[in-house]
Amino acid sequence: MIDLQKVQDAKHIVLRCDKDTFSHANAIYSYLLSLHKKVSLTTEDKIEKRFSFLPWFDKARMTTPSSADYQIDVDADLLEIVDFFKSHNIKLNRKMATSLYSALILEFDNFQSSRCDGITFALASELIAAGAEHQLCREMLTRREPLSRYRLRANLYANMQLQENAKCATLFISEEILDATGAELEDVYLVMDETLKLVNIESVELFCNDKNKIIKLIKDI
Repeated sequence: MIDLQKVQDAKHIVLRCDKDTFSHANAIYSYLLSLHKKVSLTTEDKIEKRFSFLPWFDKARMTTPSSADYQIDVDADLLEIVDFFKSHNIKLNRKMATSLYSALILEFDNFQSSRCDGITFALASELIAAGAEHQLCREMLTRREPLSRYRLRANLYANMQLQENAKCATLFISEEILDATGAELEDVYLVMDETLKLVNIESVELFCNDKNKIIKLIKDI
């Protein structure tokens, strides 16, 4: 993912990320700054305000500088980034550890994912020991939501239908609902995931304008 020889030779490095890899990019950005490199952070998406606690939130731009002579496309594989740091004996500072811990929370659904294992919790412990502001990460990423998402929940749940002996929940969305609530389609997917936690629910289907199925989620057991 990162060519250290190119990093050494580069005069201006640009990190390219998206909303899913923004936390990862913050960790790499901090590392490159420790090498006294000129670094730019560019994103494909507008980054949500909840990430404002990350160290380089204000540095993110949506345009790539023409002066950059080495571009790093940030990968979504968190463990690969951690392994890179470890294999090159790179010591994590507080900013790097906090950025990686935030990525850990997001990837493993605040440690509620069925994919969590001993490696996940061992990494969390390592990052906290390295100075990760874990309470801040938890507060900003799991305990703060926009009013638009609450309005969306109210609308989706008010019109929810249960099918297949109450094992399948059906939700309905439209552009009008999104406009009225101020929510985005990503918020709808979050509500779908929450709906899977209901007793007896094994799957959730989302329909657009009452007839066109967009997506179906199945409970991960």
